[in-house]
Amino acid sequence: MGESVVDRAIRELLYPSNFYSVCSTTDRTAIQGVRIRRADYEMWQSVLPDDLEDIELVLASIRSSTGFGERHIQSALFAHQRLHELPELKALQERLFHLDLNRLKAIDAMLCKVDAANAEHMRIIDEGLTTFLTPTRPNQNLPSAGSIRRKLNAIILTLDNTVSPDDAPP
Repeated sequence: MGESVVDRAIRELLYPSNFYSVCSTTDRTAIQGVRIRRADYEMWQSVLPDDLEDIELVLASIRSSTGFGERHIQSALFAHQRLHELPELKALQERLFHLDLNRLKAIDAMLCKVDAANAEHMRIIDEGLTTFLTPTRPNQNLPSAGSIRRKLNAIILTLDNTVSPDDAPP
């Protein structure tokens, strides 16, 4: 008797055929890296302020609890808040935990160049970025923050030619 659909789905979740080397299920260091990125992700997502909270109190609380500086905290919060505007990428991140804070900050910084209120543009960006950050072969190298910035810049330029082709956000 062959493998059931459920068994195949579980095997693909536990031992994906296509994966980034940083998400290898057989490399002890990669496994620890995923655990670290997941814990970091979950911590930042858990402390995201809601619209009614005093941001200064939130920053002070996080600074006291983590020892991070205000600029680091602000950029981490902005990067994690940005994921809520990119539901496909957020779902991928919550499945793989492949993106570290540096890469999430790069995404946020580049998206400062676009009008986040334009739902169609954000949908296209989310889809393109998610496709770019989905592994297509075994043990693939994860794109660097610079590669992510360049890809996002290219996507943005296809949507709005009034945006500077310069890689740097305003």
